[in-house]
Amino acid sequence: MSHLEEIQMSYCSHLFRAIRFGYLSFYAGVIFIVHGLVPDWFVHTGSDLIRDLNCELQEGVHLYV
Repeated sequence: MSHLEEIQMSYCSHLFRAIRFGYLSFYAGVIFIVHGLVPDWFVHTGSDLIRDLNCELQEGVHLYV
């Protein structure tokens, strides 16, 4: 059984979801770097985003557009 059959997604749906996850992961990385430089900025933003992305991956819940 292929990965797409396992998760019951079309190629295009999977592609756009992966692109979205990649973008949001990159965005979270930038947030972490900025927070490292200026600790009072984005105190919870990066970790909240990563937690929400993990929840979406584990549960299939769509939290961000």
